[in-house]
Amino acid sequence: MSNISLFDFWEYYDDKTKGFLTLLTDEQLTFQPYPGMKTLGEELRHILDVRDLYLRAMTEGTGPSWKEKRMDPEMAVSIEKLRAYYNDLVERFAAFQASEIDWSHVVPWEGMGDPDVEGCLNFLIHFECTHQGALSVYIAGLGLEYDIAG
Repeated sequence: MSNISLFDFWEYYDDKTKGFLTLLTDEQLTFQPYPGMKTLGEELRHILDVRDLYLRAMTEGTGPSWKEKRMDPEMAVSIEKLRAYYNDLVERFAAFQASEIDWSHVVPWEGMGDPDVEGCLNFLIHFECTHQGALSVYIAGLGLEYDIAG
Protein backbone atom coordinates (compact mmCIF):
# COMPACT_ATOMS: atom_id res chain seq x y z
CA MET A 1 0.00 0.00 0.00
CA SER A 2 1.39 3.41 -0.88
CA ASN A 3 1.72 6.25 1.59
CA ILE A 4 -0.64 8.37 -0.51
CA SER A 5 -3.44 5.86 -0.09
CA LEU A 6 -2.83 5.86 3.67
CA PHE A 7 -3.57 9.58 3.69
CA ASP A 8 -6.66 8.92 1.57
CA PHE A 9 -7.89 6.41 4.14
CA TRP A 10 -7.10 8.83 6.95
CA GLU A 11 -9.00 11.67 5.27
CA TYR A 12 -12.03 9.43 4.74
CA TYR A 13 -12.33 8.60 8.45
CA ASP A 14 -11.39 12.10 9.52
CA ASP A 15 -14.20 13.54 7.37
CA LYS A 16 -16.67 11.21 9.09
CA THR A 17 -15.59 12.37 12.54
CA LYS A 18 -15.62 16.02 11.48
CA GLY A 19 -19.12 15.73 10.06
CA PHE A 20 -20.39 14.02 13.19
CA LEU A 21 -18.92 16.73 15.43
CA THR A 22 -20.85 19.39 13.50
CA LEU A 23 -24.20 17.76 14.39
CA LEU A 24 -23.88 17.53 18.13
CA THR A 25 -24.97 19.59 21.11
CA ASP A 26 -23.66 19.57 24.67
CA GLU A 27 -26.79 17.73 25.79
CA GLN A 28 -26.19 14.87 23.36
CA LEU A 29 -22.66 14.34 24.71
CA THR A 30 -24.11 12.86 27.91
CA PHE A 31 -25.91 10.09 25.99
CA GLN A 32 -24.93 6.58 27.02
CA PRO A 33 -26.40 3.77 24.86
CA TYR A 34 -26.03 1.09 27.50
CA PRO A 35 -25.02 1.05 31.16
CA GLY A 36 -21.26 0.68 31.42
CA MET A 37 -20.52 2.29 28.03
CA LYS A 38 -18.79 5.63 27.84
CA THR A 39 -20.94 8.67 27.26
CA LEU A 40 -20.79 10.00 23.71
CA GLY A 41 -18.58 12.86 24.91
CA GLU A 42 -16.19 10.44 26.61
CA GLU A 43 -16.02 8.31 23.44
CA LEU A 44 -15.26 11.33 21.25
CA ARG A 45 -12.64 12.59 23.72
CA HIS A 46 -11.07 9.11 23.71
CA ILE A 47 -10.90 9.13 19.91
CA LEU A 48 -9.22 12.54 19.91
CA ASP A 49 -6.85 11.62 22.76
CA VAL A 50 -5.63 8.57 20.84
CA ARG A 51 -5.19 10.70 17.71
CA ASP A 52 -3.03 13.03 19.78
CA LEU A 53 -0.86 10.16 21.05
CA TYR A 54 -0.29 8.68 17.59
CA LEU A 55 0.40 12.08 16.10
CA ARG A 56 2.97 12.77 18.81
CA ALA A 57 4.58 9.38 18.18
CA MET A 58 4.86 10.09 14.45
CA THR A 59 6.15 13.65 14.81
CA GLU A 60 8.35 13.31 17.89
CA GLY A 61 9.75 9.90 16.96
CA THR A 62 9.00 8.18 20.24
CA GLY A 63 5.80 6.71 21.59
CA PRO A 64 4.24 8.57 24.51
CA SER A 65 2.82 6.78 27.50
CA TRP A 66 -0.86 5.91 27.27
CA LYS A 67 -1.09 7.59 30.68
CA GLU A 68 -0.50 10.90 28.89
CA LYS A 69 -4.00 11.00 27.44
CA ARG A 70 -5.78 14.22 28.36
CA MET A 71 -8.88 12.57 29.82
CA ASP A 72 -10.27 16.08 30.45
CA PRO A 73 -13.72 15.51 31.99
CA GLU A 74 -14.86 19.01 30.99
CA MET A 75 -14.10 18.25 27.35
CA ALA A 76 -16.47 15.28 27.43
CA VAL A 77 -19.44 17.59 28.14
CA SER A 78 -18.54 20.52 25.87
CA ILE A 79 -18.94 20.26 22.12
CA GLU A 80 -17.06 23.55 21.81
CA LYS A 81 -14.03 22.09 23.61
CA LEU A 82 -14.18 18.87 21.58
CA ARG A 83 -14.31 20.84 18.33
CA ALA A 84 -11.38 23.02 19.44
CA TYR A 85 -9.32 19.91 20.30
CA TYR A 86 -10.30 18.35 16.96
CA ASN A 87 -9.31 21.51 15.05
CA ASP A 88 -5.93 21.62 16.83
CA LEU A 89 -5.30 18.01 15.86
CA VAL A 90 -6.31 18.70 12.25
CA GLU A 91 -3.77 21.54 12.06
CA ARG A 92 -1.03 19.42 13.60
CA PHE A 93 -1.82 16.49 11.29
CA ALA A 94 -1.71 18.80 8.25
CA ALA A 95 1.73 20.01 9.35
CA PHE A 96 2.85 16.39 9.75
CA GLN A 97 1.48 15.50 6.32
CA ALA A 98 3.24 18.48 4.72
CA SER A 99 6.57 17.63 6.34
CA GLU A 100 9.26 15.40 4.95
CA ILE A 101 8.25 12.10 6.51
CA ASP A 102 10.70 9.28 7.13
CA TRP A 103 8.17 6.45 6.86
CA SER A 104 10.68 3.81 7.92
CA HIS A 105 11.78 5.59 11.13
CA VAL A 106 11.25 3.16 14.00
CA VAL A 107 9.22 4.67 16.84
CA PRO A 108 10.28 3.21 20.20
CA TRP A 109 6.95 2.70 21.96
CA GLU A 110 6.53 0.47 24.97
CA GLY A 111 3.68 -1.99 24.51
CA MET A 112 3.26 -1.19 20.79
CA GLY A 113 6.08 -3.29 19.34
CA ASP A 114 8.15 -0.32 18.16
CA PRO A 115 6.37 0.33 14.83
CA ASP A 116 7.77 2.54 12.12
CA VAL A 117 5.99 5.80 11.25
CA GLU A 118 3.97 4.11 8.51
CA GLY A 119 2.93 1.45 11.01
CA CYS A 120 1.82 4.16 13.44
CA LEU A 121 -0.38 5.73 10.77
CA ASN A 122 -1.78 2.29 9.90
CA PHE A 123 -2.60 1.62 13.57
CA LEU A 124 -4.30 5.01 13.83
CA ILE A 125 -6.39 4.39 10.70
CA HIS A 126 -7.51 1.00 12.07
CA PHE A 127 -8.35 2.62 15.40
CA GLU A 128 -10.44 5.28 13.63
CA CYS A 129 -12.25 2.65 11.54
CA THR A 130 -13.11 0.61 14.63
CA HIS A 131 -14.34 3.62 16.53
CA GLN A 132 -16.56 4.75 13.65
CA GLY A 133 -18.41 1.52 14.36
CA ALA A 134 -18.71 2.47 18.02
CA LEU A 135 -20.01 5.92 17.04
CA SER A 136 -22.71 4.27 14.93
CA VAL A 137 -24.21 2.87 18.16
CA TYR A 138 -24.49 6.39 19.55
CA ILE A 139 -25.92 7.71 16.27
CA ALA A 140 -28.62 5.04 16.26
CA GLY A 141 -29.40 5.51 19.94
CA LEU A 142 -29.82 9.26 19.52
CA GLY A 143 -31.90 8.78 16.39
CA LEU A 144 -29.60 11.03 14.37
CA GLU A 145 -29.64 11.11 10.58
CA TYR A 146 -25.95 10.66 9.78
CA ASP A 147 -24.34 8.14 7.45
CA ILE A 148 -21.18 7.23 9.35
CA ALA A 149 -20.39 4.52 6.80
CA GLY A 150 -20.32 6.86 3.80
